[in-house]
Amino acid sequence: MKNLQTLKLSASSIGAAHPRQTRVAAPGEATQELPAPAVEAAQTEPQLVVRPATQRSRHLLALLALAAISTAAAVEATGAIHNGFFRFATFGLALFAAAGLLAALAIAYKSQRPASVSAVAATAPAARKPFSASKALLMLLMAAGIAAYFGGSGTFAGFTAETSNPNDALASGTLILRNNVASNCDSNLGESTNNVNVNCNVALSFANQEPGVYVGTATVTLTNTGSLNASKLYLWAPYGNGVFNGATINPTNTVSTLSLYASGHGPAGVEGTIAGGDLVVVTSGSSSQTFKVGAAGAAPGATSIPIVNDVTYPNVSTITISAGATVADQSSDTTAANTNCYDTQQTVYTFNPTTNNPLCSTAILYVQETTGGKNYCWWGNTSSSPAAGACNAPISTKPTAVAGGIVAASSTYTVTALTGNIKAGDTLLFTEGGNQVSCTANGSNYYVGATSITLSGTACTVPSGTNTGFDSNTVITDSSTLQTIASDGGTNSVSQFDIHKNYSGKIELVPVSANGTTTPTGTDLAASGGSRTFLVGIILPGPAAAQNQLQGLKSTFGLTWHIDQ
Repeated sequence: MKNLQTLKLSASSIGAAHPRQTRVAAPGEATQELPAPAVEAAQTEPQLVVRPATQRSRHLLALLALAAISTAAAVEATGAIHNGFFRFATFGLALFAAAGLLAALAIAYKSQRPASVSAVAATAPAARKPFSASKALLMLLMAAGIAAYFGGSGTFAGFTAETSNPNDALASGTLILRNNVASNCDSNLGESTNNVNVNCNVALSFANQEPGVYVGTATVTLTNTGSLNASKLYLWAPYGNGVFNGATINPTNTVSTLSLYASGHGPAGVEGTIAGGDLVVVTSGSSSQTFKVGAAGAAPGATSIPIVNDVTYPNVSTITISAGATVADQSSDTTAANTNCYDTQQTVYTFNPTTNNPLCSTAILYVQETTGGKNYCWWGNTSSSPAAGACNAPISTKPTAVAGGIVAASSTYTVTALTGNIKAGDTLLFTEGGNQVSCTANGSNYYVGATSITLSGTACTVPSGTNTGFDSNTVITDSSTLQTIASDGGTNSVSQFDIHKNYSGKIELVPVSANGTTTPTGTDLAASGGSRTFLVGIILPGPAAAQNQLQGLKSTFGLTWHIDQ
């Protein structure tokens, strides 16, 4: 046989009584060494048999244990373990593993040591080396180093640094609109819980008026008492509206009727006409929902609005509707028949029907800003080249005195503050009793609030009576302005304001930088006391023809002022 592996078997013997016997192998034959005959058992040392696979497994287990301890040490060194309990637990585990490793090394070392040196020499395979003391010592030192590392990890940690920002907070600002006519009215005190107050003072309330004369004005002062600047200040005409006063309507409840306050909570019932099929928006807090009005609709002053189910606008509530919620008819303010301004008969005649709100369609409304003595006409008649920034707003004032009781050209008169405007060259009428004198204003413009006027050098005329007996009871009016307003034709009426300046056509009240000039600045009403003042007036124009249809009527309407951040 060729290429046969040679197997050598050997054994150590005690003494020399039995020499090894050999024979020479024939060519091509494997050689075997046969042991000498065995001696008696009492004379023979036990043999130490070490299986190579078992020894490698022990080495591998020792290395794995060492790797596990080293890995734990590396993890702890990163600082990832912050909890004291887990840190001490890791330290204890390291000590336990190190102790176990030492015990395993001791056992392994002892198990490989023969009973005598001669036995080792006799029985150890020639190709294998025993687990040396140096290896055991090296592994012992490594385990001790690991234990020492864990024990002193607090001392030998890497550099660290730390800062903290405690008590961080976010606070919101406020945007509160104060409306003052006779007293303060703040938006945050409204009943609607959405920073809306519909119950501010009435601005205009005049009764028993006749056409063609001064009626009256109101001064509305708006102040931002909040902590945030208002980037937008708006004026608009409300839609037909009311204030909900029924029991709370919860989500999933069916809504068949919306009940409204009759008095003391903003509009008395419905302000305006709500037609069948109109869409009304109910706003309660920060939530709103649109409902469809039943066929009967709601007349001005009504305290309930019928609601019907609709595929697009179901009559099942999806929000919580509480008393004080606002109700607005967004289908209104389209024609004179359904504006927010509505007419009622104070005295019923056959010739004064309220169809299409005739008084609302005739009465002229004007809104002029007067903040800081800078004027701008935001709504009203401005034809016939009025003074820059001035509406055609009539005056009715009195002089403090009239020298000699005679009104004279080129004279200057101290008067009660103007509630309207006089433009250069206007005709002024001085009237007391049956005496009336007509004079021309000089070349200056006189705005709301002016306390003196000067006449031109053109001679005054006497339309009636005589130029005598004038004193502090004399009434001064601007006939030029009255004539201009009489020719307005309803262009600047309350109804037209409602139609053209409702929410969709709202007026942004940009800051006024000079008479008749506005300059956007990004802030329409500054925070913490920023204030602007507006003159609101109304007049029943002089008749171009008989106006019997306006007798015994009363117009009711509203104004909405609004700020946005």
